[in-house]
Amino acid sequence: MVDVETALDAGGVTNPKVREYVAYWAELTGAARVEVVSAADDARLIAECLEAGELEPAGEGRYYSRSYHKDTARSEERTVVATSTPTDKGEYNNWKPAAEMTSLLKERMTGKSEGKTMYVIPYLMAPAGNALAPFATGVELTDCRTVVLHMIRMARVGIQYVNDLEDPNSFVRAVHVTGDLENLGQGTPDDERYFATIADERTILHYGSSYGGNALLGKIAHGLRQAMYDGWKNNFLSEQFMLLGIVDRQTGRRYHIAGGFPSASGKTTCR
Repeated sequence: MVDVETALDAGGVTNPKVREYVAYWAELTGAARVEVVSAADDARLIAECLEAGELEPAGEGRYYSRSYHKDTARSEERTVVATSTPTDKGEYNNWKPAAEMTSLLKERMTGKSEGKTMYVIPYLMAPAGNALAPFATGVELTDCRTVVLHMIRMARVGIQYVNDLEDPNSFVRAVHVTGDLENLGQGTPDDERYFATIADERTILHYGSSYGGNALLGKIAHGLRQAMYDGWKNNFLSEQFMLLGIVDRQTGRRYHIAGGFPSASGKTTCR
């Protein structure tokens, strides 16, 4: 059985609530080992991914990762915002009861990281010290190494963000289990995938994908779905926008444009 406590000690995790959370999910998913990561691990993880064939070189300092050919953008019917009370469901969410979704996802995830490493990613989706930082702090658990690399590029990753919380229990709990991608029945009546944000428990449970926002849980699941609930309860507004930097090659002048972009516009893959 994996020695979670030793791994957390080695990773410098002092937050007792984070330690409880990691130990619970390591046991449920059957992970073979646990590794706490930070941005400082980036070069080593890239080298490991290249050696394992999980990344391909794409030019100097650039890399390319492939997802399974059926492992593409989420299906709306598999994406759920769950709460304990129906009055919290919102106008446009695909809502289900929290207890139902938690039970369903735990059942799917049980033993599904067997033989794999569970990476512990403590992250912050806002500038440190920002007024929204308490709402933007989370810990993603994933069994996919390339997810770690993407999260390092998308968020601030380091154990200090959770160790220094005023309320040790205030982080978002985000669990990603890839599953057997070749046998999930994607797009069929037997589709096993589910991507659930249990909003009133500040918990995100995603099963059955290693693609984009299905796996990078700080992104849409936390930064939009969870943030909308948190904003509603705490008087701030959350929205998904993209910031573009455009350089005029003739003058060298740089322009910045912020805007809301629709689904299937390429905003996820344009970085």
